[in-house]
Amino acid sequence: MNAILLCFSSLKKGREFYEFMESNGIITSLGNGNINIGLDDSYVRIVMGTSKQMDEVKIIMEKFSNLFT
Repeated sequence: MNAILLCFSSLKKGREFYEFMESNGIITSLGNGNINIGLDDSYVRIVMGTSKQMDEVKIIMEKFSNLFT
């Protein structure tokens, strides 16, 4: 299984990203999950999907990014 591990500048930002993705139908896991033992909530893991699914993830990530610019 391939995944992307993102590290945010704070626990708060990591949780905000996690919740934003979840509210947009994208399942992620916070750093404290079973797969990510030893990481805190500033880390968010996204499992790789199909090209189409990853295109959708990219669009939603851009929306999240635009909230802070």
